[in-house]
Amino acid sequence: MHIHPDIAALRGGSPAQRRPAEQMREALNAWQDGDGGQRILRDLEAYGAGEPLADCCQLHALVNDHQQALGFADEWCGALLATVRNAPLAEMPLRYTYSQGLSTVQVCESGGATLSLVAYERQSEGSGNSPMSAVFADRESR
Repeated sequence: MHIHPDIAALRGGSPAQRRPAEQMREALNAWQDGDGGQRILRDLEAYGAGEPLADCCQLHALVNDHQQALGFADEWCGALLATVRNAPLAEMPLRYTYSQGLSTVQVCESGGATLSLVAYERQSEGSGNSPMSAVFADRESR
């Protein structure tokens, strides 16, 4: 039986098992401490504390402007993908789900507010496969 060297290293003990998790946590912290992360987190905190969404400029733009949303997703994913490239067994320390072409990851939360990315897998033209999913939230969703 062939065991990949990355998996064999994990069998070597706790430090090898913790290292990928630490690298992912560091990448996430770097994003949160960066300018873009700080602005979104401040707005999410204000929104979670009851501020109207319209008064949370960065968050409002993020959920209402397609280009802003794409830029945010690119920045956030890019911050974490470099870690996954270097540590392929690293797992995001965030809530996430995947089911039949629908992926959701909770980017951050504050108070009663959460910010999540939701993505549908691209379907080939004429495949007849369109995403069949329903998401039920116990709060306001945008």
